[in-house]
Amino acid sequence: MIADVIYRATVDTDPVLVRYYAAPDSTAIPRAKQILRQDGYRREFPEFVHGRPSQLWKTLTPGPGDKVVDWDR
Repeated sequence: MIADVIYRATVDTDPVLVRYYAAPDSTAIPRAKQILRQDGYRREFPEFVHGRPSQLWKTLTPGPGDKVVDWDR
């Protein structure tokens, strides 16, 4: 997984992209931020961290063992 992130960072041609996530939900994080916008993401993420993810969060991010699917920007 880490090697995949390093590879994507190396070959990425987007000059403004500065963050590359390396976690089971790595492709879901940018997608959740895009859908929820910054304020929504800031409300949802702490609830997830404290073990109280909303149904919306569960829908947007994969759980353990779920297959992660890349999405187009």
